[in-house]
Parts: sequence; structure tokens; C-alpha cells
Amino acid sequence: EEEARGEARRAREGAQSAARAEESAASLRRGLRRSERALAEARREAEEARRRASECERKRLETHACLVDLSAGVGAHRQHVGELKRLAAQREAAHEAESGQLRRENEALSLTVRRLQAQLGSAKAPAVGSPASREE
Repeated sequence: EEEARGEARRAREGAQSAARAEESAASLRRGLRRSERALAEARREAEEARRRASECERKRLETHACLVDLSAGVGAHRQHVGELKRLAAQREAAHEAESGQLRRENEALSLTVRRLQAQLGSAKAPAVGSPASREE
């Protein structure tokens, strides 16, 4: 009888131990499922981070290319502006030279006209005592 009780006790202890082991296994399985979900989420986040990093790199390269083009364009623009300024200065100098030449020619022609007018005036002037001088 004592042996049967001991065996029953061992059976109960074994059953309790098995139940604890089963509970522990179930807890471990739940923990494993949580870990698997966390790992899957971490992988999704890592993939999303890689995708964002790739997109950022693509945009960086695109921006860099734009800046290179812009820089080249600014350089070409500055060179063009410099050429236009040189051309404008040359035209201004040519205009000043031509304007000076035209002023000198105009002065010479004005002097010639005044001389001719003076000559005409003295040629047309009536003699003192002539009928044309009396009308005045």
C-alpha cells in the first residue's frame, strides 16, 4: 500500500512536472512566436530603411548632377556676360570715336557754312547810297 501511495505520489508529481513542462513549453512557444513577429517586423523595417536610403542616394545623385549642370551653366553664363560686356565696351568706344569724328566734321561744315554765308552776305550787301540801302 505504501508502495502504491508512493507510486501515486510520484505519478502526481510526474503529472505536475509534466504540466509545468507543458506550460513552460507553451510559454516558450508564445515567446518564440513573439520573437518571430518581432524579427519579421525588424526585417520589414530594415527593408524599408534600405529602400529609403536607396531613394535618398538616387535623389542625392540627381541633385549633384543638377548642381554640376547649374555650375557649368553659371560658368558659361558668366563667360557670355563677360563677352557681352567686352562687346558693349568695344561698341561704346567705336560709338564715341564715330561721334567725335562726326562732331569734328559738323564743326568743320558749320564753319564752312558760316564762311559761305558771310561771303554771300558781303556779296549781296547793297552799296551805301544804293536804292536797296535806302529802304531800310
